Amino acid sequence: TSISMLPTIIVGKTRMGKSKLLHHLIHYDVEHRHSVVVIDPHFDLIRDVLQCSVPLERKSEVVFLNLADAMYPPPFNPLRMVGKGTGVGRFASILNSLYPELRELAQTSDALEIALMTVQADPEATLLDVERLFIHPSYRQRLLSSISDPVLVNFWRDYESSAASQKPIRDPILKRIRSFYRNENMRAILCHPDAIDFGTLIQEGKIILISLHVDANVISEQDQELVGALLISQLKAVAEAGEFSETACYCYVDELERFVTTSIDRVFSGASKRNLYLTTANQYLGQLTGSTLDAAMGNTGTIIAFKLGHDDVRVISPYMKPGFSSDDLLHLDAYNAAVWTGQEGKTQSAFSLKTAAPIKAPEDAAYREHEIVSESQTHMKTRQQVLDWLAARYTEQAEASDDDETMFYDRGSEGSAQ
Repeated sequence: TSISMLPTIIVGKTRMGKSKLLHHLIHYDVEHRHSVVVIDPHFDLIRDVLQCSVPLERKSEVVFLNLADAMYPPPFNPLRMVGKGTGVGRFASILNSLYPELRELAQTSDALEIALMTVQADPEATLLDVERLFIHPSYRQRLLSSISDPVLVNFWRDYESSAASQKPIRDPILKRIRSFYRNENMRAILCHPDAIDFGTLIQEGKIILISLHVDANVISEQDQELVGALLISQLKAVAEAGEFSETACYCYVDELERFVTTSIDRVFSGASKRNLYLTTANQYLGQLTGSTLDAAMGNTGTIIAFKLGHDDVRVISPYMKPGFSSDDLLHLDAYNAAVWTGQEGKTQSAFSLKTAAPIKAPEDAAYREHEIVSESQTHMKTRQQVLDWLAARYTEQAEASDDDETMFYDRGSEGSAQ
């Protein structure tokens, strides 16, 4: 527990024991009724937790969000994220990170953030409404009638005053925004009527398991990266807002390199002050770049190094001396690691670690997994409910419009990707 107080980094080549160690740490936290968040790009780690670490009598404590679940899409509506103003800024920052062309023109970047702030006036807004805001004056005026912020009002007044300038502003934004809901699978996730409330779930001590594993033909890798960025951003936000100030949350992120475009660097630099205790794993430090690597190495409280490559040895060996030489770190056996910890300002000499045997799956492992997943799904909207809500919302608003708004949602596509 004391080692978890500052971020922990687990690094080492594949099949050396990183995932097994993560499972043991998560198993301990579940057993001791800590609130846990696991973000897993492959599902293997989460499957182990579902089958081996959660007793059936605690199945109601699990929130399982699975990007590959076509029947129960995870509720990741970015416009419902905690803290309207700051949430909008975080989402705009994520888009700018994923799509550098959006920030190349200051006017486009500003317009994106203004648009996201404006649609917050609609309590049921989704990303579909960003397009409506730019294209349809009636919807725009409907929102502006309830907005007093002069920055927003003046922007849209200037936008409407020159038809010639509208296209260069809106087209780069709509090109990217549309890519998220053109794919019906992503539409059901990002335009969901709900959003996960991390703060409440963590306060309640829930076990939150998030699998980002999905076929790239169903949801592209870049869209998967967007979802991962949203999750990291929201976790950081609820921690900073003090939404679980009386409850410690132990967060595990496998394959850290998948999140280098997120705010994970800022999670490293301050999350433990907010009761968010982070443990990450990845194969090579070279997979991390810029601020993520700097924040990881500058703020970590514990480094657990399995067998390393030459480049990583150069970074890690100063922490492990004199107990471990560079040659030692290059030739560690599988399931053996060198550990350095500097918690509470006290640096200890590096020591060795041998992971325990894998947690044995019970005879009813598959049944456990099924029961826990089924219980979690009972608290979620089905895909059809989400699609019906979208169809009803945008049909009604198009019919109510006085400028013949284009229907953004095609009823005919509802059953095309079950």
